[in-house]
Amino acid sequence: MSGVLSGPKETETERLDLYVSVDGVARYARERLRRDLISFFGPVVRMAGNPQVRVSVPRRFEDAVTKTLSKGRSVGTHFVAQQPHSRAGAVTVPLLSSGDPSFDIVFSPAFLFSLLLRRRKTRWYFYAHEAAHLLDYIDAFRKAGRDAFFSYPVSVREFFLHWALGVSMEYRAEIWAVDAVNRLIPRGTAISRPVFDSGADQLISALEDVPSLLEGTLHVLADRVMTAREFGKTISRRIWEVLTLAAYTSGLSDALSWDAKFLADLRKEADYRFFFDTWADIHAELRAVAPPAPWYDMNRLREIAKLLSTFCEICGLRFTEVATTFYVGLESPSFDSFTHPTEDRLIRQTILKLEEVARSDACTHRARIRATHDLVAISNDTRKPGWAKEQAQEALRRLVSFSEDHRGGP
Repeated sequence: MSGVLSGPKETETERLDLYVSVDGVARYARERLRRDLISFFGPVVRMAGNPQVRVSVPRRFEDAVTKTLSKGRSVGTHFVAQQPHSRAGAVTVPLLSSGDPSFDIVFSPAFLFSLLLRRRKTRWYFYAHEAAHLLDYIDAFRKAGRDAFFSYPVSVREFFLHWALGVSMEYRAEIWAVDAVNRLIPRGTAISRPVFDSGADQLISALEDVPSLLEGTLHVLADRVMTAREFGKTISRRIWEVLTLAAYTSGLSDALSWDAKFLADLRKEADYRFFFDTWADIHAELRAVAPPAPWYDMNRLREIAKLLSTFCEICGLRFTEVATTFYVGLESPSFDSFTHPTEDRLIRQTILKLEEVARSDACTHRARIRATHDLVAISNDTRKPGWAKEQAQEALRRLVSFSEDHRGGP
């Protein structure tokens, strides 16, 4: 049932290799939604160099994504429609088509129909998140080459590099989406404050489950190890949910200059420092690749991969490579090191915390100014190690850029 669409399944826009299918929404809303999607994605496809792009709103979201992922050679996309604490509303899948990349962008019909009831700026913000993935995938394909881009991770190093790519893309997508819709539609905000806080709340819920998840899995596994496939279907999905929710929240927080006040409170609790202290290091690396900065920097991505590997080690995960695969064992998590940190870690935590305070709308203007002054003091303190002074200087440079973007000047 194609409704108002001119073809049996798809409609092609003039001079662009863009196809839009909206079979999954109510008949009366199809033409409006089709025009809306073409209006937004047409310029994006042109910006990307006119690759073949199929944007669809199918009747059955999960079935359509599964079918898309089975279309021959594709990138190992992290996709689980329903996680314990979050639900996917869309996914962008790169595919190899006649030697060139093509892209399927699939939206959940329930999600898209709910967006039709909201302002255009809100709808386009969610479109822009997927558009950012398309542009980043194109950039990665051009820089990495076809074989590397479409390769599937078989070693531990490649696995964490794959995660680093995914986390950085989600963070960048939030930054790009907010900036893009603000340029297109200056008035109003892309999302409401309650929606932002709801996303942060999902991160908290997912994070709170991690210790009990690890403890339960350790009890079930005993001395046994998991295959890569078993790991991918169990713990990996839950940790990936935490990481992507953190990337979403951090990206949106940086883009909007907002901070979830209850999330800031949670950072202070000793039980969760195992995550927030490590994420602060990851977040600093992500800020270095935020748009408009170049993204596909392998040295930077390797640093993020190392930090993700360290986080998994803190969680008790032990990876062992065997031939062209790997196995994963589980030991008791080493959370105690964060309850009693070393002097170097305390210095690093202080710098990262000061940068957070200087950015946060949950803090007073005076507190933000004081935090900036404290960073200047650390950067000039001859008693501090060189790495600490350099890190403080990098934080100050990011704050200057942040201030120019969000507060109209330093």
